Amino acid sequence: MLARLVVAVLVGCLVGWQANGWRLTANYEGQLAAAAQEAEAVRLAGEEKQRAAEVAALQRIEDANREAARLERCVAAGAGCGLRVKTIRVPAGPATAGVGEGCSGEAELDPGARPDYFALRAGIVQLEQALKVCVNAPVQPR
Repeated sequence: MLARLVVAVLVGCLVGWQANGWRLTANYEGQLAAAAQEAEAVRLAGEEKQRAAEVAALQRIEDANREAARLERCVAAGAGCGLRVKTIRVPAGPATAGVGEGCSGEAELDPGARPDYFALRAGIVQLEQALKVCVNAPVQPR
């Protein structure tokens, strides 16, 4: 009788232990699935933020290119929006004879240098926007 009681208790313990293992495994798998869903949501949100930043940067580049093209057309047409460089009046001395004489305070950029100016301006805008996108990009796990 005692042997049957001991066997019954042992069987009961083994059945309870197995049932508890199944419950804990199901709970653990549920936690893993929830963590995976959360990680995927964070990844998708980061990608969406990156895409939005890239679209905004491209829009700013297009706007800057349109403005540069407008300015270039204005300069080419001679409509009073020439490229001016501020100058300072240098007093004429022995080493600088004739420098600054009749200087009006501004000088116009040489027409041959204008394309270089516009190319530099466009390049600066593009690099600035690319850097902004890179700085604000989410860090991708490796």
